[in-house]
Amino acid sequence: MENGKKMYVTAEEAAEMLGVSTGYAYKIIRGLNEELKAKGYRTIVSVK
Repeated sequence: MENGKKMYVTAEEAAEMLGVSTGYAYKIIRGLNEELKAKGYRTIVSVK
């Protein structure tokens, strides 16, 4: 990465930012990924 900033957030980080549980953050992320898929975008999911 040229600018040194990461281009993603983890579900845990998203949960903290949104003030929701990690499980609910995953639900939000799944919904957003489905919206992107419907528009023809690819999403990358990383599993530890």
